[in-house]
Order: sequence, then structure tokens, then C-alpha cells
Amino acid sequence: MKWATLLFAAMMFLSPTWAEDWSFGPFSIQWADGYKKAPEGSGIQYTNVEGITVIVDNFIHKPMNKDEEAEAIQNWVHFAQTALPGLAARQGQITRPLAKEELPQGGTLYSVASDGLDPSDPQFGLFFLDISSKGNITQFTVEGTGLQKDHWDGFRGFFQTAKWTD
Repeated sequence: MKWATLLFAAMMFLSPTWAEDWSFGPFSIQWADGYKKAPEGSGIQYTNVEGITVIVDNFIHKPMNKDEEAEAIQNWVHFAQTALPGLAARQGQITRPLAKEELPQGGTLYSVASDGLDPSDPQFGLFFLDISSKGNITQFTVEGTGLQKDHWDGFRGFFQTAKWTD
């Protein structure tokens, strides 16, 4: 059963009608079709017909030497380890603790998730921060109705396609 789910997910990623490329400077990712860019908002904001909102913040620095890049990476790692869980906690109860993983096409992904505290109106928040080897970052905040456990795998899967060209 698990392999069938993985096969279905892989087919969905390979389907040209399912994914669209989102690019933000030297960062790109394949995301699900059906998101419309909001005309205004905090950061770059997209919403789909189900009311799921994706906010993208992208921080690209000027060229730096290796020591400056290492310092920038350490600053973003500290941010990921402290501020990212704080953002999730403000949304509600953290239901998926902070995790760190190296992505297949480069970058280090930090992620955490939370669910709202009102069971009569379940809301979820997913928080992803991808740090490049040059110290640039792209942060995704995904918010919507429901529980994070019902949305995590789908949104986390998009980061398998994330690429940095910096």
C-alpha cells in the first residue's frame, strides 16, 4: 500500500499539468497548479481555491567571501532553530517539531508545523526555510483549514524539486 502511494506521488511530480515552476531569484521549486498570486500582502503570497495560502519570503544577499557566507549560514541556522518554532507556536500547538534535512538538489531545509487550538475551526501552519550553500534563504509559510497531518506530506514533497543556482 505504501509503495502505491509513493508511485502515485512520483507520477504526480512527473506530470507536466500538475506542477508549475516558481522562481525567486536563484531559487526555484515545482509547486502545484491552481495557486493565484495575490496582488498585495506580506511577502509574495499565493492562494488556491481551497483557501490555502502560501507566503514566500526570499532573502538574497550581495556576493560575499567564504567567511561571510559561513557567517550568513550560521545566522540563518540560528533563525531557523529559534524563530521558526516561534512562528509555529504563535499559530497554535506545535504538532511536528523542528526538523533539519539536506535536500537532494542542494540546500538545507528546516521545517516545523502546528495546528490551531480551536477544534471547532481547525487551522494548520507549515513553515519551511531553505538555506543555500551561499547563505541565501527562501521561507515558505503555508496556512489553511484542517490539520497539518493531512497536508504535510504533499507540501513537504514539493521541496524535493527545490534548486539553488547561486
